[in-house]
Amino acid sequence: RQRPWYQTAVQHGQPTWSEIYPDISTKALAITAVKPIYDANQQLRGVLGSDFIFSQVNEFLQRLKIGQSGQVFIIERSGMLVATSTADPTYKIVGDQTYRIKAAASDSYLIRLSAQHLEQQFRNWQQIQQPQGFDFDIKGARQFLQVTPLRDRWGLDWLIVVVVPEADFMGQIQATTTVTVLLCVLSAVVATIIGLRTSRWIVKPILHLNQAAKELANGHWSQKLPIQRADEIGELADSFSSMTEQLKASFETLEQKVRDRTEGLAQANRELENKNTLIRHVFGRYLSNEVVTNLLETPDGLALGGERRKITILTSDLRGFTATAERLQPEEVIKILNFYLEYMADVITQYDGTIDEFMGDGILALFGAPTLRTDDTERAIACAIAMQQAMVPVNAQIQAWGFAPLEMGIGVHTGEVVVGNLGSEKRTKYGVVGSPVNLTYRIESCTVGGQILVSEAVMSEVGDLVQVLTTQQVQMKGIPQPIKLYEIGGIGGTHHLCLPQLVEQYRDLTEAIPVRYVTLESKHIGDRCYDAQIIQLSDREALIRQSAIASVQTRPDPLTNLKLSFGNATAPSQQEDFYAKVLPKPAPDDSFYIHFTALSPAIRHYLNQLQQLAS
Repeated sequence: RQRPWYQTAVQHGQPTWSEIYPDISTKALAITAVKPIYDANQQLRGVLGSDFIFSQVNEFLQRLKIGQSGQVFIIERSGMLVATSTADPTYKIVGDQTYRIKAAASDSYLIRLSAQHLEQQFRNWQQIQQPQGFDFDIKGARQFLQVTPLRDRWGLDWLIVVVVPEADFMGQIQATTTVTVLLCVLSAVVATIIGLRTSRWIVKPILHLNQAAKELANGHWSQKLPIQRADEIGELADSFSSMTEQLKASFETLEQKVRDRTEGLAQANRELENKNTLIRHVFGRYLSNEVVTNLLETPDGLALGGERRKITILTSDLRGFTATAERLQPEEVIKILNFYLEYMADVITQYDGTIDEFMGDGILALFGAPTLRTDDTERAIACAIAMQQAMVPVNAQIQAWGFAPLEMGIGVHTGEVVVGNLGSEKRTKYGVVGSPVNLTYRIESCTVGGQILVSEAVMSEVGDLVQVLTTQQVQMKGIPQPIKLYEIGGIGGTHHLCLPQLVEQYRDLTEAIPVRYVTLESKHIGDRCYDAQIIQLSDREALIRQSAIASVQTRPDPLTNLKLSFGNATAPSQQEDFYAKVLPKPAPDDSFYIHFTALSPAIRHYLNQLQQLAS
C-alpha cells in the first residue's frame, strides 16, 4: 500500500495513471494504470493496477525508420525523459536508487540539443498545448523538429518530440537544383544571342514608328514614315499613316462630345454621392460601419458565403428581464430596451466590436469579424467590463423613470467559426455560424447579474493580463467533458478597467421564511415542487435550507434556475413568483445559496423588511 501507484489511486479516487516510478524488481522505469475499488458505503476495498514497462516503448521506437538519422523521444512536462529511439539510457542506477535523466542532459547529442532548443523557445514545458514545428542549427547543420502533446482523459500529459536533420532528405534535391541552374544559364545565353540578332532586324523600323507615335501624341497630325518595305512592318507603316488621318477627324468630334459628357457626369456624381450618404446612414442603423464599408466598397461584399476564422464572441443578457417585462406596459418595455441597447451599442463600438444581432434584451457581438485584429480577445474582455460599468448610469436613468434596476450577465469565448453573408439573393444577413457561438450562449447562461464568465480558450489568449476572481467546472448539455469557466474582475494593459467587488452581507433571519421552488430547464418548468426555508438574506442573495422531506432529494445543481413562491400568510401573494439561480458556493449539506434574478417590487420590499428585522 505504500507503493507510488497505490497511493496515486487513493489520492485521485478514480481511474488514472500513476507517476513514473522505478520498478521494484528491475529498477527500470514503469507506470501503472490504476483504479480504486469502493464498496457500497464508499469505503476503499483495494486498488486494481496494471504495470507498463517503458523498455518496451524504447524497443518500439528503436525500430522506427525516421529519415536516415532522425530520432524520436518522449518527455514529461517536467522535462524528464520517458522513452527514446536511441540506446542511450533514460535513467541511471546508483546503489539501490534509480535516478531519471532530463532530456536536456541526455547522452544523445541530438536529443540533448533538441530539448535545450525547446527550453529556450518556451521557458516552460507547460506552454506547449498544440503541435508545433521548428528548425534550428547544430554546428551549421539544419535540423527540423516537431513537438506534439500526448494527453488522455485519465491524466496522461506527455510531449512527443521528433527531430530529423535536413541533410537526410535534401541531398538529392540539392543535386537536382544544381543541374537545373546550369541548364537555365545555358538556355539564357542561347536565347540572348538569338534575341540580339532578331532585334537588330526589327528594332530600326519600330523606332521610326515610335517617334511618329510620339509626334502624334503631341498633336502633330501630319506624319510621313520613311519605311519602304513589303513585309508586315511596311503594312504597319501604311496603316499608321491612314490611322493618323482618321484620328485627326475623330478627335475634333470627340472633343465636343467630351465637353458635353463631362458636364453630365459631374451632375450624376453629385447625385450618387448624395445617395451613398443616405445608404450609409440607413445601413448604419442596422450594421456596424465596418460591415457597411465591406458591403459598399468591396466588389464581392454582397456575395453569399463565408470564410473560416478564429474570432472572439461576446453575448450578454439581462437577468430575469422576461419576468420583469410581464409587469410592464409594452411601451415601457420598448423604452427601457431602447435606452439600454443604445448605451451598450456605444460601448461595443468604442472597443471596435461588431454587433451581429439584438435578440430582445440579448446582444451578440463579434471581435475579429469582418476585420481581424491581434488584440481581439483583449478588447472583448475590456468591452465586457465597460458594459458592466455602464449599467450604473443605465440603472440610474431607469430608476429615475420609476422602474426596478436591471442586472446583466456576459459570456466570452474564442473559437473558429464561419463568418460571412448568410441567406438568399432576396434577403442576406452578415452573421456567424459555428459551435463556439452556442458555447458562448451557454457560458453566458451560467452568469448571475453583474458577472463576466470566460472560457479557457479566452484565458489562453490573454494570460496574466486579466484579474480572475473565481473558477468553476461546469458540465454543459451536449458537451461530454466539464468546461472550466473563469470569473473576470478586471483587465490591465492599456485598458486598466475593473469591476467593483461587492461583498454580500448575510443576516440570519429571526424566523425562517417558508418557500416552494421548482427547477427551470431552458423555458420548461420542472414537474416537482420542493418545500424549503429562507434562513439568511443579503441584498442580492439568500441561503435556502431544504425541508426534512426535500432533503432526501438531491440538492439542485449549481447554476440551476429556480422559480420560487412564498408559503406564509405575511408574504406577498402566493400567486406572485420570483426567480433565482443556484450559486456554486459551499453550503451545509441540507442548504444551498441562490442569487435573485427577477423580483417584483412587492417581493423586493418584503425582502428588505426581513433584512431590517434581522439587523
